[in-house]
Amino acid sequence: MSQQIIGLLNPLLAITWALAFVILWLFQKERKYILLIAFSYLAFSCGIFISNVGISAQSVLHVLGTHVSYSAAMITMVWGVSRRINAPPRGLLNLAILIGATPLILWLYLNSDLINIRVIAANGAYSVVLLIGAHNLWYSRKNTKLEYWLLVLFVLLAIQGLVRPVTFFWLEGAVLNADYRESIYYSTLNLSMSILSLLLALTLVIICIDDYWREMKSEAAISDASNAISNRKCQLDKLQQVMATNIHRNHDLTIKKLAEETGIQTHQLRRMINKELGYRNFRDFVNLHRVKEAQVMLSDPKFSTASITEIAFDCGFNSIPSFNRVFKAEVGETPSDYRE
Repeated sequence: MSQQIIGLLNPLLAITWALAFVILWLFQKERKYILLIAFSYLAFSCGIFISNVGISAQSVLHVLGTHVSYSAAMITMVWGVSRRINAPPRGLLNLAILIGATPLILWLYLNSDLINIRVIAANGAYSVVLLIGAHNLWYSRKNTKLEYWLLVLFVLLAIQGLVRPVTFFWLEGAVLNADYRESIYYSTLNLSMSILSLLLALTLVIICIDDYWREMKSEAAISDASNAISNRKCQLDKLQQVMATNIHRNHDLTIKKLAEETGIQTHQLRRMINKELGYRNFRDFVNLHRVKEAQVMLSDPKFSTASITEIAFDCGFNSIPSFNRVFKAEVGETPSDYRE
């Protein structure tokens, strides 16, 4: 009776895990590996049910049903984990191992003297598939603690899958024809498998959640960067608009006043002028605008009667010496030479 209860509870637990992975997939549908893991647990639930409740252990359908279900679970589990890390799943190799083990398992089952050795043969095939998955994890890992832990679990499950039945049959003395499932050792040694399976499921759930969280953080960072670029462009446009009003003509113009006119914070405006526009400081930025306007006025016949001093003051300079110095530094000649 207890065996039947366990046989019902374990499949329900596996189905619960499958549903959990489906729910996780709904939040990140581009990650197909989550669906593969969900199918793996669904196949596990079928295998557990057939093994413990669904079909009589004396039937060949029991052997085939259990083996097919567990094989599908192993292949899709390794495939899903390998797909996540972009490793080759080696699906054909896994399939060949599991299909190749099927005739041996059936022959051992049909040979009444070796009926229980089929469990060792089947578990051996499953362990090899898990070790292939561990190999993929090792060579394609991203050096995260979760992936190292997942690798350890795959290796432990592979070792346990082979050692557990061998140890049980040795303790029970039931390598030959006997109903091993009625033994106390069977339930006791199954506890280790249950614990490792639970840890595997929890680890995979945490990995899926972690992948989703990392993606959300990445998208948020990209969005923030995009917003920052857009905001910076708006600020540059605003600065150009304000400078186009000839605010540089103001003799008392300071970076604080310009910041008030543009609506940009002073430290942001200073960083924009220095790093994005390439000026050494605010004064060089303003003086360049003044020099450009002076060049226009010195070249325009409409201002031919205006003195250089008048032009200098109209453009925002406070003194002739500073105007001459800045103009020559920017243009390469004095205002008088430029006008000629």
